[in-house]
Amino acid sequence: MDNPDHEHKSVAAPIQDPSCPALEHGEQCSIQTEEELPELILPQSSQSQTLHDPSQPLVEELKCLDQDSLHLSQPAAQMLRFYSMLWESYSAKKAHSQRLEKENEALRAININLCQERESLEYRHANQEALLVYFEDAFENVRRGILGVLKDWENCSPELVPERDSTHSNGGDPQLA
Repeated sequence: MDNPDHEHKSVAAPIQDPSCPALEHGEQCSIQTEEELPELILPQSSQSQTLHDPSQPLVEELKCLDQDSLHLSQPAAQMLRFYSMLWESYSAKKAHSQRLEKENEALRAININLCQERESLEYRHANQEALLVYFEDAFENVRRGILGVLKDWENCSPELVPERDSTHSNGGDPQLA
């Protein structure tokens, strides 16, 4: 489109899309053919030009238009106003989008930390359950061993059972016997 050999004829009749709202400033803005518009020669944008003031080349060109022809300066000023509104809208949406991206990255980092914490807690839980099962089995074995000793104790003969002394039955106090 920037090619000078490329010719494009614009249509002067506006087409209103039913899904788009009507232009608020339609009566202020007239649509002109390409021949009626002045040729704007804008400087090539360089990497050093900031995005904070993109309309500066347009303002300079508008000053030149004011000096050249007065009948074109009014539509050019309107275009510059519309362009400024469009740029402000774009800047606001871009800032909002960047803020949402930062929040999304923060949420992703929090999600990763929570997933790692969950995995760690699941691992600890599995270890605690395994330890609990181990101790349950150990206590069950000790209980069975004690019951076996008690059964063997009851079944053994009276000669093998040591007799209790009176000092042991009354708490070790010989006067209570």
